[in-house]
Amino acid sequence: ALSGLLAAAASVVAVPITYLTTGDFNEVLRYVVITRSRGSFHLHDVNAAGSHYILAGLLSLPFARTPAPAQVWWRAGYLVLVVALWMSGSRAAWVAGALGMAVWWAAHQRAARGRHLPAVSTRVLAIVAMVVLVALTASARLGTESASSGSAIRSLAIRAEFLDTSLRMWATSPALGVGV
Repeated sequence: ALSGLLAAAASVVAVPITYLTTGDFNEVLRYVVITRSRGSFHLHDVNAAGSHYILAGLLSLPFARTPAPAQVWWRAGYLVLVVALWMSGSRAAWVAGALGMAVWWAAHQRAARGRHLPAVSTRVLAIVAMVVLVALTASARLGTESASSGSAIRSLAIRAEFLDTSLRMWATSPALGVGV
């Protein structure tokens, strides 16, 4: 959680530092107004950066309820995370973050009422994960060649190829793996 907050702070601070060191205000405008392209200081892949910020925010939620001095710092960190997430421009991360917050809030409300979360076996979770992976893999292979030009579809197709390759490697040597 702390590493994500620090990475977000580095991304937010990089913009004014760039301006102060180069004197080129266009660098600041690039992040704020001029183009729709976004970026982050520590990762070139804006979706990976946005996901990193969302994960840091979700992991740090329990720390927001710490005693007063630390609580102020964690909550200020959320503001930095939101700014860095906006700078990344990752819509996928925004959606994932909203879903993660909704699940966290529902679980938190349930716990506040004294109810426990239902027990779910690891087998059920594994089966659900496999069904989701198979559905995503199958949907990435459907459609025409022109449909694969969108970034989300292309990203899904690449992940499907990774999954296919990983499964073939695992089938080759399931006990000891195939190494690096």
